[in-house]
Amino acid sequence: MGVAFSALPVLAYQGSISLLAAKLDAIISVTMMNELTATGGILLMGVGISSILEIKKFSVGNFLPALAMAPLIVYILSLVVR
Repeated sequence: MGVAFSALPVLAYQGSISLLAAKLDAIISVTMMNELTATGGILLMGVGISSILEIKKFSVGNFLPALAMAPLIVYILSLVVR
């Protein structure tokens, strides 16, 4: 019964993320997506180093704004290069 009730919030969250992604598809270029993917990969490596391997402890959550900054930097640089 709990799973049935949890389906509504999951539908709302995932549905809103999917609708937002469809709207952003017209704005985000291939270069922006590549940089966003690279930034996400670096953050995942940080999770591995910090949490799983316990080599160095640091909060990867502090670096989450980099996911918004990477496409913005690509956009600004594309304006400058033109």
